[in-house]
Amino acid sequence: MTFFSDLIDLLRTLGYQVYDTDVPETPNLPYIVAWGGTANPHSEQPVSSRADGVSDRVGVTCAAGTPEGARIVHQRVRQLLQPGGFPTEIGGFLVKIRDHQAVQVDRGEMITGTNRHPAYAVDIYSVQR
Repeated sequence: MTFFSDLIDLLRTLGYQVYDTDVPETPNLPYIVAWGGTANPHSEQPVSSRADGVSDRVGVTCAAGTPEGARIVHQRVRQLLQPGGFPTEIGGFLVKIRDHQAVQVDRGEMITGTNRHPAYAVDIYSVQR
């Protein structure tokens, strides 16, 4: 397993559909998209042959049919990935929130059969070993 598959498996425990980087279908709301690096060591090694560890970023987008729904999914994801506001370990990697994007409405998409646009929120996490 890789860090990314461990992250997706962990997010699925919340009971939502979780996608890897792309949403290949018309999704049922709410859902989660995980995207970003794989947290694999860099292929280049220093002359000393000593690995310097891994430093990467991963994003988690929470989407729902309403802004309030996006906030609920977002809060659950954040509680899972940052329990008590503290970094957590996933697959041997330390995961810590670094940035976020408040809830917004995606005006480029329309929820089928409604006159509404889906809403989403984003967190960016650092991944280090």
